[in-house]
Amino acid sequence: GGERFDRGEHKAAREDFEAALDYPTNLRIGKPAQTEDARPRWCAGLACEALGEVAAARAHWEAAAAEHYHRHTHTGAVDLHIYRAFSLAKLGRAQEANELLAAELKAAQQRVESAPNDAVAHLALGLALKAAGKREEADAALRKSLELNPWQPRAKRLLERETIL
Repeated sequence: GGERFDRGEHKAAREDFEAALDYPTNLRIGKPAQTEDARPRWCAGLACEALGEVAAARAHWEAAAAEHYHRHTHTGAVDLHIYRAFSLAKLGRAQEANELLAAELKAAQQRVESAPNDAVAHLALGLALKAAGKREEADAALRKSLELNPWQPRAKRLLERETIL
């Protein structure tokens, strides 16, 4: 989806992002009650927005904004909250979004302090800093993530592109 979005293939990107919302039937236990779909919903919303489908974009962002997670219970929790905050901002709920982003930035900084050699921690910090508009600091954190683990496609994309997917 990200590659298609970057090439301007927004319809195909939307299809990819929405496909990420489908729960694999081969797992046979059903979709969890507490989903972690904020990122694909954010991305699908951006693709819909690029296609001029405002109502569909808003529906994706409302679904992302409605998700709630336990605070930092696993590796992905930081970015889930960030994509939720982006969606809140798109819905005009700026104060809520800013508070959530500030909390996530603080959590990402603490995570790097406690695990300075963790590439994923630096990736999360880079994402949080970029979300906060701190581009130079974000780039430094993302470069550190790549230094620790050269195979970090998200870190590479965040360094190369303005749009956060």
